[in-house]
Amino acid sequence: MKLSFASMTYILKVLLFPFTLLYGSLIFLRHFLYERGIFRRVTFEVPVICVGNLSVGGSGKSPMVAWLLKNLQDRNPAVLSRGYGRRSSGFRWVQKWSSARECGDEPLMIKRNFEDIPVAVAENRSVAIPQIMMSYPKTDLVIMDDGMQHLAVKPSLLILMTSWTRPFTRDSLLPAGRLREGRHRASAADLIVVSNCPADTSPDEKEKLKKDISRYSGAAVFFADLSYGEILRWKDKIPVDIRQYASVLAVSGLADNRGFANQVRSLVGDAEVLPYADHHRYLPSDVQRWIGKLKDLKAARAILTTEKDAQRIAPYLDLLSAQEIDLLVQPVSMQFHEENGTPESFIDKKLSAFG
Repeated sequence: MKLSFASMTYILKVLLFPFTLLYGSLIFLRHFLYERGIFRRVTFEVPVICVGNLSVGGSGKSPMVAWLLKNLQDRNPAVLSRGYGRRSSGFRWVQKWSSARECGDEPLMIKRNFEDIPVAVAENRSVAIPQIMMSYPKTDLVIMDDGMQHLAVKPSLLILMTSWTRPFTRDSLLPAGRLREGRHRASAADLIVVSNCPADTSPDEKEKLKKDISRYSGAAVFFADLSYGEILRWKDKIPVDIRQYASVLAVSGLADNRGFANQVRSLVGDAEVLPYADHHRYLPSDVQRWIGKLKDLKAARAILTTEKDAQRIAPYLDLLSAQEIDLLVQPVSMQFHEENGTPESFIDKKLSAFG
C-alpha cells in the first residue's frame, strides 16, 4: 500500500520521537543551569539587542540586523556574530576585504553594506563584547546576530524572528522538526517579527497566527516581508537592467530558495535557478558547471545571486570575468506591513532606559 506524504511524515516523527525527547531534555537541562545561576549570565552597561530564532535555517535575521543598523545609526552600533560557516576561530574583526571563509558570509555582507560600523565574530559573545568596547569606546549599542542560544549574555532587548511559511508555533524540536529550542522559549522575547509574510495576507490570517503565538509569548508581534532592490553588478555595485543579458543563470544557497526563485522568474521568466543548501561552500566545480550552462559565447551572460551568496562566490570573480560573465546580486531589505507600523517606537522606548 502506497503511503501519502502526510502519513510518511507522521511515521518519521514517531520514529524520531526518542531522539527528540533526548534533545529536549538536554536543552531543558542547559536552561535550568542558567536559570539557577550554576552557569553565569552577564549583562553590560551598553544595551545589547539580540536578533535570533528558534529554528535552524533562515528566518530573516540578516535583513532584520540591516534594518536595525539603518534605523539606529545615531546610537553608534556595533555588530557581533558567531560567523556561521567560517573556517577561523576565536575573536576576529570583519573587514570589507575579508573572506567568507574567515568570518562567515552574513557578517561579511553586513560589513560591506555598512563599512563604518564595527563588525566582529566570536564564539564566546560574553568575552567579545568587552573587546568591542575597548576598541570602540564610543559604541552605544551592540547588535548580537543569531545569539538567542548564547545564554551567557542576557540581552537588553530580544527580537525573535520566525517565518510565516513555517512559524515556530507549528514546528517541532530537532530532529523531528526544525526547532533548536522549545516553543516556550518564545516567552523570553520582547518583540517577535514574522518574516516572509506576503503583502496580500489577510488580517484574519495574521490574527490567527498572533493568537497562536500568544499561547507562548506576550511579546509585541510585527509582520514583515522582503523588499527587492535594484539588481547590482557585483564588481562596481552599479545598477543594471537584467534584460540586457541574453542568458541568465540564477544561483542561491538559502534555507528556503523558493522566494528568490520566484523573484528571479518575475524578472526573467525562462531563467534557470540552481538551488543549493544554506551556506553552501561553492567550489570551482560549481562555477565550471555554471559556465557550462551559459554556453553562448556571443551573448551577454550573467550569474544572478543573493548578496549573501555573493560573499562566497566572490573568490571566483576572476574566473567568471575571464569568460565574460557578469556576477549580479539581488539586494533585499526588511519591509514591515503598514497596518501595525514598524517597531521603531517600541525599540526606542526599550532602549531609552539606557539614555
